[in-house]
Amino acid sequence: MAIDPDVPLSEMKADGPAGGLEALFSRLRAKELRELAARYGVELIQARAKREVVAALVNHPAAPAIAEEARLRLEALQGGQLVPAEPGAELSEDERLLRESLATHIDFARATELRDQARAYFDGGDFEQAIRAAEGAGRLAGVNAVAFQRAIWAYVILASQRIIEGCERANQPVENARSLLQEAMEAFRGDAVGDRPETVTKLAEVSRTLHGKEVARVRSEVSRIQAFIAQVANTGASVLQPEMTLRRARDALRGHDPFGGAQLVAEAERLADGILRARIQEIETAIPETAAMIDEARNVGAAVEEAEHLLEEAKVAASAKEYVSAAELVHRAERAAIESQHRQIEIAMDLRRRQLEKAEEVLQSFEPLVAEAEEFGLNVMEARIMLRQARDILAKEDYVNGMIFARNAAEIARRLEPAVVEERARRGIRMPTSGVCGSCGSTSITFQSDGWGACRDCGHKVRWRGPARLLDRFTRVLRR
Repeated sequence: MAIDPDVPLSEMKADGPAGGLEALFSRLRAKELRELAARYGVELIQARAKREVVAALVNHPAAPAIAEEARLRLEALQGGQLVPAEPGAELSEDERLLRESLATHIDFARATELRDQARAYFDGGDFEQAIRAAEGAGRLAGVNAVAFQRAIWAYVILASQRIIEGCERANQPVENARSLLQEAMEAFRGDAVGDRPETVTKLAEVSRTLHGKEVARVRSEVSRIQAFIAQVANTGASVLQPEMTLRRARDALRGHDPFGGAQLVAEAERLADGILRARIQEIETAIPETAAMIDEARNVGAAVEEAEHLLEEAKVAASAKEYVSAAELVHRAERAAIESQHRQIEIAMDLRRRQLEKAEEVLQSFEPLVAEAEEFGLNVMEARIMLRQARDILAKEDYVNGMIFARNAAEIARRLEPAVVEERARRGIRMPTSGVCGSCGSTSITFQSDGWGACRDCGHKVRWRGPARLLDRFTRVLRR
């Protein structure tokens, strides 16, 4: 029977079933188990392996008392994981005092030895020596018990302090917790914690409540940002970076770090908001471009009433900040305009040429990504088929279906992007953070995860990542 690590040790019963005691003792090291056995007089002559020591402790009449001390030790160990000192941080006087209590050597072995001597004197009839040994054992046990209890309270105070500081940064009301923390620290400084245990108990309860509220708040924020990222994705934008950041926030929550998770959630929101703003700008730019396309279609005699109607709806949606609908309507308006142009293809050859070039640019922009994915051993069959179909249609100068197939091929190619990004990271391939434009010499260049970079000043595009050359592939094969 295994112990659920999420169950607080304070809720584990020392007088529970044997399976529960066995699991409890198994969480201690063999050396600590032998120390407990020596303290409570458990015979371990035949016990060599750890499981044999555990079995001896479980079957001993004093198993409940041993289990209670084991539980206290485990609580102290768990508390130690919560209160690491921050690297390079200056410790206050209070924190230094608390950490000195944690470092105090606690040893009940001498008290146990004196108790065993008292038993031997008593059994031998030397009652005076038995009294002396028993008194010495009592004094040593008392001193060590006080030191042990102070170490436990120090863990509680330090852990509560970390929680309160984190909640304060998250703008949670912590006035009551701060007051209790100050009272507990005053009692600790005055060696009065034993006389006022309720202060530390209340502090622990309030801190656990604050921690639980922060966990719930961050989980709620994760859900909210997840919905926001989904909304951004519906506009047709790539949301790989905010999704990966939000995944790290979930990992932080699972690792019992809501404060780190809160920072990652805020970062994911910032990234998603930036992507949404860029996508909005693209949609707003696409509206006049589509309007120009409709005007060109009208100039060659095409019927553009449907396209104009859809474009007006797209403008209304964009004004109402309904960008998901606006993106869809712009796309439909563009398609309607293309279809109307197709009916006038004999008198719109120039327009056809531009559409063919645009479709060619779409294919050329994603073919390197597909080639890179193929180099990494990813499944690119569907993308290759779509690219070939688009090429075949463009070769027939069917610019309406060619543009549609090119965009479909680009959409399928985009699906490979997350896997390619992960494979780059695994192979140590990093996206550049800066560069110089080969056209205008500007250093204002942005790089995208699809392998392209663009100059903000002149719009010149360049590939920063492409598939390996044939010679490189041949060299790697020879090395294998």
